[in-house]
Amino acid sequence: MHKENRNRRAAFNAILLFASYSAAVLLAGAVAYGLASGGHVGATKIVAALTAVSLVAGLTAFALSMRWFVCASPAADAGAHTKLPDKAYFMAELKRRLKLSEGGDVYVILADLDGFRSINEAYGRDFGDWVLETAARRISVCVRQSDAVARFDGDGFAITLFCENSDVVYALMERVRKSIERMDLFHEGQNITAPITISLGGTKAPSGAGADAAVGLADKALLMAKKKQNMSVLLLKL
Repeated sequence: MHKENRNRRAAFNAILLFASYSAAVLLAGAVAYGLASGGHVGATKIVAALTAVSLVAGLTAFALSMRWFVCASPAADAGAHTKLPDKAYFMAELKRRLKLSEGGDVYVILADLDGFRSINEAYGRDFGDWVLETAARRISVCVRQSDAVARFDGDGFAITLFCENSDVVYALMERVRKSIERMDLFHEGQNITAPITISLGGTKAPSGAGADAAVGLADKALLMAKKKQNMSVLLLKL
């Protein structure tokens, strides 16, 4: 990802340099031609046309710079390593489901990888990215096709689902926990002795609650699970 961003930045710089150089050459040529022609009507039109082209080139360079800025921003790259949607998508999808539920049961689950920071620091960011990508695939396999999964933050994931049975939700959370626990981690041919685990906290969205309130309750459940011990699952009973 870092290499991709560097390549994108280099391409942007090359385009910007070319557009700026072209604009400067055209504008200088227009001015020189205008001075040499002594204000002739035809020459004036040519100068105006060249000046317009210069302005277009400059505006194009500016537009490209803004496009690069947006594409290279952290928000755009939030789910790049995991190929999952980001937090903004998740919150919008949760709001949509809460609106559609009309009093039905919408559940929110938040999950954090335990010990990810120490693994990332010990074995490098590239290996950490691989762990995130592998975890994302395993979580995606554990959920139903109708459920929504997203990368919520650094090493966190989020799931929202329609369900009328809390036992089904708890079973899903357990599937995720066991799947991550079974991950085999190898770095440069060596098995890593500290396996990655995951903690999960979930809740049913209270009737009439907004997306932020539902996520807040799920986050509370997650904190309680992590405080209990790593690789814990806790589903709030409302």
